[in-house]
Amino acid sequence: MSGERSFVLGQYGEEKTSAFLQLIGWFPRHSNISIPCINKEHRNLKDAEKRSHGEDVIYATQNNFNPRYMDVMHIQVKNQDSYPKKSDLKNKIYKAFHELDNTIQCAKSNQDIVSYIKRARGSLFIPKLNHIGLLVMVSENVQDGKINLLDELEEYDSPRGLESNMLLVDQMQINFILDSIGVAKILYKNAIIQYFCTSTTLSLSQRLEKSTKEMPYSYLTSGCLPIKIQQENKQGLVLFVNDNFTEENFERYINRGLSFLNGWGIFLNIGFRNYEMHKHNKIVADVLTLYKDRLTTYEISAFCSNPIDVVRNQHD
Repeated sequence: MSGERSFVLGQYGEEKTSAFLQLIGWFPRHSNISIPCINKEHRNLKDAEKRSHGEDVIYATQNNFNPRYMDVMHIQVKNQDSYPKKSDLKNKIYKAFHELDNTIQCAKSNQDIVSYIKRARGSLFIPKLNHIGLLVMVSENVQDGKINLLDELEEYDSPRGLESNMLLVDQMQINFILDSIGVAKILYKNAIIQYFCTSTTLSLSQRLEKSTKEMPYSYLTSGCLPIKIQQENKQGLVLFVNDNFTEENFERYINRGLSFLNGWGIFLNIGFRNYEMHKHNKIVADVLTLYKDRLTTYEISAFCSNPIDVVRNQHD
C-alpha cells in the first residue's frame, strides 16, 4: 500500500472511530497526541531507538461497575482496504498490541495526558487508574464486517510481556453495536435509551444497578448489549444479542435478562438478528410456558434485530 493511500485510510479510520465513540457516549476525548518516548528499549521499524509514540485517541472515565477505578482507554485505530490474510493476522495483531503497550508505558507519565486525566476526574475521589489498550481494526471491505477476528485467530492467547490489558474491536463488533443502537432508536422513538449496568463487586444486598448514556468498555467486546428503555408509562430491558435464535439461547438470555431486571422493570425484549416470527413463534411459546409464573410480572418476548427488517416492518 502506498504511503499516501495508507495515510488517507488511517485518517478516514480515525474519523469513523471518532463518530462511533461519540455515538456510544465517549466524550470529551483527547486525540492525536505525540508522546516523547522515555524508554530506550522501545524500537521503531528500523530497530532504532524510538523517539515518540502517537496516541490516536485517549478517553478517561469512572468505571461504571466499580467506582473505585478510573478507566483510561488508549485507542489505536487500524483502518485497511481489507483485513490481513489469515496466516499474517495473528502476527499483525500481536505486533499492534505490543506497539500500543509501549505507547501506554510512556503515556502514563506524559504531562499532557496526566492533565487530561485530572480534568476527566474532576472533583471525584478515584484512587486507582486502570490503563487499557483498545485496538480498533476496521476495514473498507464489506465482507470483513462478517468476520470475527478472534474466531479467525483460532487459538488466541493474550500476548505475553504486556504491562496493560488489551482489547480488540473489529468491524463485525462495531456493526453489531451500531445496528443495535439504531434499532433501539427506531423501536423506541420517544423513550430514554441508556446502557444498563450492574456492579459485580458488591454483595447482592448492596448491588449497584444503574443506567448510563456512556457505554461501559466491557460491552465493546460483548455479544450481549443490555439497553434500558424508559417510557412515560413503563420501563424495561432490551437485550441485543449476537447469537442465533435457538430454544437454548432464548432461555439463556431470558434468565440473564430477568436477573438484570431485579424488580425495576416490567418487560424484557430479546433481539436476535435471524429471528423470524412465523418460523420461531412456537419455540417462543413453548419456552415461555417455563416462565408462566414470571409472566404475571414481566412481559417477555423475542424480536428480529436485523435493522433492514426492522426498517421494512416500520414501513409496511
